[in-house]
Amino acid sequence: RMDRKEKCEELDTVEKTESMLIRLTYKPLESVDLLEQSVDPSCGAVSTFVGTTRDNFKGKKVEKLSYTAYVPMAMKQMRLICEEIIKKWGGEKGVKRVIIHHRLGVCPVTEASVMIAVASAHRKASLEAVHWAIDTLKEKVTIWKKEHYSDGSMWKENKEFDPEKLVSPKGADGSIDEY
Repeated sequence: RMDRKEKCEELDTVEKTESMLIRLTYKPLESVDLLEQSVDPSCGAVSTFVGTTRDNFKGKKVEKLSYTAYVPMAMKQMRLICEEIIKKWGGEKGVKRVIIHHRLGVCPVTEASVMIAVASAHRKASLEAVHWAIDTLKEKVTIWKKEHYSDGSMWKENKEFDPEKLVSPKGADGSIDEY
């Protein structure tokens, strides 16, 4: 019989449309999966960003990271990032597909914690969009990181995170959104 934590760690939270795929998972992220999901026959460019766990921070030895999230709000923020990319760089600029995967739970040194891919007709739009996506993800998405050192651990705040830029909990009609 599995306990509650084990059950949670088996679950992937995924949302997929024709133009986007967002995923929060406790499983290791695979770049091959990301590339396969981002390919579009009308696109000549796929730009990617892969954020990995490094073994040091300000002179401290990092042994691993662990991530936690408020999943409903994180998924909503990630969806809005994808929608904004399609709005800003889609159409004539050519972005057709946006993929964002983020790892939850333990992420050992050298493993990926976040992967983003943007497919577009030409490279300029995809390169700009993937850069904007990682900066905006760090600024707006409710995912928290704990760094585990050889001599203890510490919750880390993304210096870019700004709670004022989160989605309002009120919908357009004034009602409270369900996360």
